[in-house]
Amino acid sequence: MRTITGKDNQYLKLARSLASKKARRERGCFLVEGLRLSEELLASSFAVRYGLCSERISGDGRGQALLTLAAARGIELYMVEQRLLDGVSAAEHTQGILFVVELPMAAPLPVLRKQALLGDRIADPGNLGAMLRTAQAAGAAAFITNAGCADLFAPKTVRASMGALFKLPLWAEAADEDVYAACRVQGLEICVAAACGENVFAAPPLWVLGAEAVGVSEFWLSRADRRISLPMAANAESLNVAAAAAVLLYQGAYGGFAPPAAEKI
Repeated sequence: MRTITGKDNQYLKLARSLASKKARRERGCFLVEGLRLSEELLASSFAVRYGLCSERISGDGRGQALLTLAAARGIELYMVEQRLLDGVSAAEHTQGILFVVELPMAAPLPVLRKQALLGDRIADPGNLGAMLRTAQAAGAAAFITNAGCADLFAPKTVRASMGALFKLPLWAEAADEDVYAACRVQGLEICVAAACGENVFAAPPLWVLGAEAVGVSEFWLSRADRRISLPMAANAESLNVAAAAAVLLYQGAYGGFAPPAAEKI
């Protein structure tokens, strides 16, 4: 493992720049940091350019196992002083490990045999990450964002996803027209979550959820096969979009909140 001592080192400069969406696009990579997310990353098929670690990780058994796994995958690792790593990290308390990861190749909507989720102009990266986490937990087939959404690969989104980002088929910043056309080709039903809709649940192949402040765009409202509304108390203003996604996805997955009974052998 090589050692980096200067803050102007090219590997540190690249990692620092990835706080910017523009830099992530131009350089084709994003940051993953912390033990838990790094473990999820290295268990995935995402390509890793290199890793940065500090002495903080070297005395930890879990951290050592992570470094061993990274080395086994042929990932270049660089040791840096903790103060230099702190200058790269977006987290308040760093765990002494981060990776620079290749952005995945753009992919079209996969063939869907179960429900998927489209985030329509979700501006908050924390909400977007929570939706990703819920979609993966509910067994969704894919996660899609359109051009008005927060960046799937922003540090806050990555952290909030708790590793779900590495486990779901993704279609990032897709054109609405392309998603709609793919749904029609596949014969998929489109359901939007809207204030004025039916107070019933369904299990559609594609849920479309918009930001709380503005709701689903007119594009999707006008093309939806159904509009679904979650019942709320009379004095409730709105439901957080990540919470709404959880209700709808679990209802779609299980027809209720209890999973199917285990099959008898």
